[in-house]
Amino acid sequence: MINKRSLRPKGQRLTLMVSVVLLLVASGLTVAQKWIGAPWWTSVVTAGLAVVVAGTGPLWQNSRKHRMDAAIKVRRSVRGGRGSAGDHLPTVAEVDLRTLRIHPAVIHMPYLHRTAKEQEVREQLHAGRPVLLIGSSMVGKTRLAAAVARDLYPNRPILIPDSTAALAGLDEADMLPCDHVIWLDDLDRYLSGDRLTAGLIERLTERNAVVATLRTREWDRIQPTDRLRPPEWDVLSVFEKVTLDRDRDRPSDEDLAQAVPDPEVRERINRVGIGEYVGAGQHIADQLALGAQSHPLGYALVHGAADW
Repeated sequence: MINKRSLRPKGQRLTLMVSVVLLLVASGLTVAQKWIGAPWWTSVVTAGLAVVVAGTGPLWQNSRKHRMDAAIKVRRSVRGGRGSAGDHLPTVAEVDLRTLRIHPAVIHMPYLHRTAKEQEVREQLHAGRPVLLIGSSMVGKTRLAAAVARDLYPNRPILIPDSTAALAGLDEADMLPCDHVIWLDDLDRYLSGDRLTAGLIERLTERNAVVATLRTREWDRIQPTDRLRPPEWDVLSVFEKVTLDRDRDRPSDEDLAQAVPDPEVRERINRVGIGEYVGAGQHIADQLALGAQSHPLGYALVHGAADW
């Protein structure tokens, strides 16, 4: 696990202790050699080891300090880290939905399960495979992934890297986490450059649960052809894919009726989709609030159509 206490260098104190012990042993062997005839070379070798340990201690300490400094820098590049070194990560149960990059809901509604797709994600994570949820924008990929992660790993720390460099930095500093949930929402944000590799995803998956999401449009863009195989495809091919469709994978009518008693609202949700209705409304409201200044003509047309 990523923990600054486990990486704190103790070179100076440990070196001093080892040196003192070896010198005491050397002194004891010298007395033994004088009084009971112990081999003369044992005290010489032991004293020499004490000198060597004392001499190499500062080098070891400097190396450990350099590694700790690098670790602190990496920790400060992940979301949700707390503490002076950013080494205390929230658990999956503690992290809030905004940190997971889930769109805020415009109406209060309990989470509506999509049982079949949740079971697919569970099975892949139980098998120790990285999971990639693919679907259109606002279809509910991230919300579904969060529900499964909270059910399976509520007490695990969750690591949300701010950038590809932050994630690759863990690998370069030889600090890959253990027993964490690695959260890669909108995976295409991490695919620029060549630092996120298939090998890194595989190494992360060996000791962690790796969950990612990707919009359908980005999935189509990265698809290989007979003439071109994008380098990003090698990363995507490591993941087990779970697709989420607005129509085929919508909540059951019974769950929707229990959560939304108003039949008119249910009809709207059935028409546009649960994720779009609950989450996209805030985006539309924000656009309208800014539209008069940023896009005055479009703003006027939308208002005119609404009034009509």
